[in-house]
Amino acid sequence: MAGTSLEKPIISNLCFVPLERSEAGAVITTGRGIVSLQGERLLQQQTDHWIHWSESQGSFEDTTGWERMPNGWRRDNWECWSNSERERDMDVTFDSSVAILGNQSFRNHLHYTLENWHHPKKNEPGKGIFKHLGWLSPPDSDQYYYRYYVRYSGPTFKWTNNSFKQFYLIKLFNMNPSMGDKDLSEDKGPIMYDLQGRGDRIFVHLGERMELERWYCIELMVRKMGTEGIEVKFWLDGKPCNITEVDKYTPLSFPWKESYRDDNGRLSFKELELGTVNCQNWTFDQLPVDQNIWFDGFALSTKRRIYPAALVEIGDHPNYQAARKITPKIIHLSDQEIKFQAGLADIAKLAESGNTSFSLWVTNNREERSNPYSLDISSWRQG
Repeated sequence: MAGTSLEKPIISNLCFVPLERSEAGAVITTGRGIVSLQGERLLQQQTDHWIHWSESQGSFEDTTGWERMPNGWRRDNWECWSNSERERDMDVTFDSSVAILGNQSFRNHLHYTLENWHHPKKNEPGKGIFKHLGWLSPPDSDQYYYRYYVRYSGPTFKWTNNSFKQFYLIKLFNMNPSMGDKDLSEDKGPIMYDLQGRGDRIFVHLGERMELERWYCIELMVRKMGTEGIEVKFWLDGKPCNITEVDKYTPLSFPWKESYRDDNGRLSFKELELGTVNCQNWTFDQLPVDQNIWFDGFALSTKRRIYPAALVEIGDHPNYQAARKITPKIIHLSDQEIKFQAGLADIAKLAESGNTSFSLWVTNNREERSNPYSLDISSWRQG
């Protein structure tokens, strides 16, 4: 049970720096700010069951030893691949400007212009960009647990009128952000993930739309169920998501049968691809596209669930079980400091219960939870 260990996280200090904007010559506080939380054992990642390709356990810090290829890099049967040498250096790379763990992340930059359009008719959706970070020889197992952080960002972000492959298990399935109601507005992200198998698909319902410029923790479990198919579980920021079939649109109640298989009909784990494998089905009027997708904190296990690096929650009661809780927007995570964005609008959702005192908890990767930290919001001024 979370919080029972003597090694649970300790919160020692919390500092709120308000975000401000200029308007008519005046500086106005927005009611939102950056919160820096200092302490000990805030992450405590338990890595003994991980299968990872980096000495930094998936945070993309260790990038030494990569062999340069004409259109990518290779190391330990991992490949960072793009269409050309120029794209390799510009678009499929490790980025120190944005990261949630450590000092850099893996970035896919998507740049698709009017000049890239090579289709007979402008009203026909056109295939887009093919890039990925892939693993050529992962171990085979009867079950797999994955975790990674993803962030969708600009400078001018636009969603395709279909989807793009984000996570691809060859012979099992590929996972696509799916718009659901086909709303392609730039400020709205997917409301579900589409897991496509051979001739069939299932949908992971996220509960609400994902935001741009925000890190999300994605966890996925796939487990072989003999010859019947696979069991699938999905978590977003530590919370389980509902999964339904597309044909009946009811909760999945039996193994997913129509997943990819090898030539002998067996479920096998073949190559794994993490990244924007094929950003497809742009329309001519959407161009140009210039956007980034960052990945961080990737980990794989054949033994058990990995869990988020850390979870921050704010509640309306010091008793964790009794509190209604929200999860703020995380900016950066480390063992000694966590940064996140929060504001009065977030607290207002909790204040509807009538409570005027609020508490904060940190749950680390070992599922150990801190004591409640009393939250003083008097400095969170509303602009």
